[in-house]
Amino acid sequence: MIRGLRLSRRRESISAAGDSSPGTTGRGRITAPSRWLLLATALSLVTAIGLVAPMSAFAVSPPLAPVSVALAPPPAASIGSEVLMAGTIRRGDGLAPTGLRVALYVNNRFDSSAHADDRGRLSFRLNGPAISTAGSFAIEARFEGAHGLAPARAARTLTLRPAVVTITTVPAVGGVPVSVGKATATTGADGIATIKVSKVGVVALVASPEQLVTESVRVSFARWGDQVFDLSRNIDVRGDATYVLGLRTAYQASVHFVDADGVPVDPTTINRARFTSSTGGELVLTSYDNAWWEAGTAVSRTGGLQPSTTLWRLRDVEISGTNAVYQGQQAFTPTVKGSFTVSLLLYDVTVRTEDALTGSSVGGTAELVLPDESSRSGTLVDGVVHFGGLPRGSYVVKLKTDGISPQTPVALSRSQEVKIRVVSAFDLWAGAGLVVAILVVLLYIGRRRHFWLFARASALARATVGHLPFESASVAIRRVPEAGRTLTTVRSDLAQVDRGRGAAAFAFLGTALTRLGRVVLELAALVPKAARRLVRAVLQRRASATSGSDGRDPARGQGPGVRPRPAWQPSTGSEVLPTIHPRMTAASRPPASQQQDARRPIGAADGWFKPEAEAEGEDDGPTHECQRCHRQIPDDANFCRMCGYPQT
Repeated sequence: MIRGLRLSRRRESISAAGDSSPGTTGRGRITAPSRWLLLATALSLVTAIGLVAPMSAFAVSPPLAPVSVALAPPPAASIGSEVLMAGTIRRGDGLAPTGLRVALYVNNRFDSSAHADDRGRLSFRLNGPAISTAGSFAIEARFEGAHGLAPARAARTLTLRPAVVTITTVPAVGGVPVSVGKATATTGADGIATIKVSKVGVVALVASPEQLVTESVRVSFARWGDQVFDLSRNIDVRGDATYVLGLRTAYQASVHFVDADGVPVDPTTINRARFTSSTGGELVLTSYDNAWWEAGTAVSRTGGLQPSTTLWRLRDVEISGTNAVYQGQQAFTPTVKGSFTVSLLLYDVTVRTEDALTGSSVGGTAELVLPDESSRSGTLVDGVVHFGGLPRGSYVVKLKTDGISPQTPVALSRSQEVKIRVVSAFDLWAGAGLVVAILVVLLYIGRRRHFWLFARASALARATVGHLPFESASVAIRRVPEAGRTLTTVRSDLAQVDRGRGAAAFAFLGTALTRLGRVVLELAALVPKAARRLVRAVLQRRASATSGSDGRDPARGQGPGVRPRPAWQPSTGSEVLPTIHPRMTAASRPPASQQQDARRPIGAADGWFKPEAEAEGEDDGPTHECQRCHRQIPDDANFCRMCGYPQT
């Protein structure tokens, strides 16, 4: 080495001396021999350094510092999940192990590496195929050594369990079969099923709620909690996972009907019952034992799928064509083998019949026509029949008796009693007798002057009969006292008529006869007035005929003894209106020169409209006032032109 330094110095001196030699230019440029000399000097220096360095290494090589590597126990993990392992590295010389690289091997295959911080802490993250299957794996951390540090290793065992897939039903239903891949399970009473998957990947998840068959519970698929609406689906297993299965449940329950007093009602009398649910469904029942009811379903809310219980409300119960409940007032929630009691609005009707005159009961049969045109019948016992269990509505009562009774409508909204009056045969005979009595009274009033003839004829007949030689006359005489006693008994019975069972009828008959008598008397009082008016009219007609026969109107060419005809032709029925109101004739408007006063109102006086009689002749001579219509008529007229009243 010293020799090489001497050679380099010598070369430098030679190059310095050569600067002033002829081989250089005035500007200090190096000639070709000088270049070759410098190159040889550089090669010699490199060779010298290469020979000296190995010799110094073998002469002063220090010992390697020891290094220790440790791994923490691996955490419990499942396949597909993220696995983190911690470790430490320490240098034996006490220096900080900052930046030292440690590699991690899984089953002798490199997985990942980590660099130590200033405290020697290491953190490894396992990935890739190392965590794709379940089982036990050998984990080794290796430090290969560097910069005077000895290599080091540490080993552990990692156990990966299978991934657990949890299926939860909403609402909770036990016994629902589910499967993930080839593994199957059944939900428990809490509605949860777990299935273990030993390999990462895509598998099929299938639920079979329709296979759950029990006597009182039915289940159907609604949706999955992660917005999937297909019953069978594929899932990607990357560790533990939970899936929510939304279901609809239905329970078997019965319906019982009672009235307001809690008495059971025969369901065969009910046509149908209709219910509506809180989910918008509708159920119509005609058979009320062991019916299927939607009990609950899964609804999506902020926290995911939540169970929702279905509430059913009673809409109507149809009996005999009418509703027997108030809509929406009764509700229930179905339970397994449960029962729902419905209270119906049912009422009673009591039909009571009475004779129209006597007020006594009338027997027979009563028919009640229901709102759906069906009917019920019952026998009248002492004039009473009872119909029970009737809903609100309009009914008609028909009676089948010996008398006459109209159909009676009944608007039923509460229990009530209906009284119907019947016109019996006795009432008909009584009415006929009353009519005959009235006719006799009227006949007597109108023809009483002829009754004395009848009385004389009757007396003559009695006298004639008395002179006949009857052999039993002595027997008849002996029976006269007995007939007297009989008449006395009849008189006493008649005195007590108004106190017995038919008192109301006799009172009614007496009232009717009294009123009828008043009417007859009023009519009788009107007869003389009518007769006087009739006589007055006849006399007036005769007087008018007498005045016309004395030749009062010679201008008409009618001689004495001939009744004059009216000045106007008698009108027919169709001419009554023109006669009472004379026909008007229109005339042309007079010229302006003939108009005396333009301010005068237009009327009959100026010739525009005139009655026909005035148009022909305006001056009829002296006139007088009609006694009936008070109009002015000519003195020579026999009848009033307006009302036809004869003039005397």
